[in-house]
Amino acid sequence: MIVPHPWLEVLYIPDLGEDLVRRFAIGEGGILSPLEPYKQTLGSGPRHAAISSNGEYLYLAHELSVEVTVYKIDTHSTGGDRKSVV
Repeated sequence: MIVPHPWLEVLYIPDLGEDLVRRFAIGEGGILSPLEPYKQTLGSGPRHAAISSNGEYLYLAHELSVEVTVYKIDTHSTGGDRKSVV
């Protein structure tokens, strides 16, 4: 599942096998540049992601640990900080 941000030039891709959320900046001509991934708890299995309608939060569902991680997205850059695990 590839999740584009509504207005930032960033893609988010959950990687169940590596327990990461891979992130890529979209450059001129659609060239992708890797950003620092969001590391997840080992064995949690990040599977599905969605971005809130206001573009401020990334919701990540973990298939194996049955948890949801919420990231607050820094909408002024390509960053983001883990907010909470439910």
